[in-house]
Amino acid sequence: MARLTLLGGPPGVGKTSVLKHLPKELATLDADDFVGRAALPRDQAIEMVKCEALRLLTDSKNNNVLVSWVFARPLLYEPFMATTRSVSLVHLVCTAAELESRLRKRGDIELLEFALDRLHLIESLNFPRIDTTGKSSTEIAALICAFATGQL
Repeated sequence: MARLTLLGGPPGVGKTSVLKHLPKELATLDADDFVGRAALPRDQAIEMVKCEALRLLTDSKNNNVLVSWVFARPLLYEPFMATTRSVSLVHLVCTAAELESRLRKRGDIELLEFALDRLHLIESLNFPRIDTTGKSSTEIAALICAFATGQL
């Protein structure tokens, strides 16, 4: 059965960086890239991403699909959870200090307050987490792949 994995986490935690290290057998969709920076209403953006994820799932060559987005609030992940029984959600997290360091390094320090807020929201959710603190993108990709294929 095809599986849909939602990969959440605040900006700067490593979601986008790790996608390029995942095996090709795991179809990936970076929601930020798919929706772009267009000022779409939230419900419209969610519907676009959900439709693309379901399209990827119905493609016969994709047994596993991973959608990367913040997914810190139920408003974002619940529409996906309602689509099929084979949906799981995992969040990438790291320490606040590491998050700040990463955002500074990539020149996005203005996102720090938003990122820390989302990190705190995620900490209150009852979903699995993968701590990316001190880990390379390759190490994180292996953990995500294991989770997405049901091995973790």
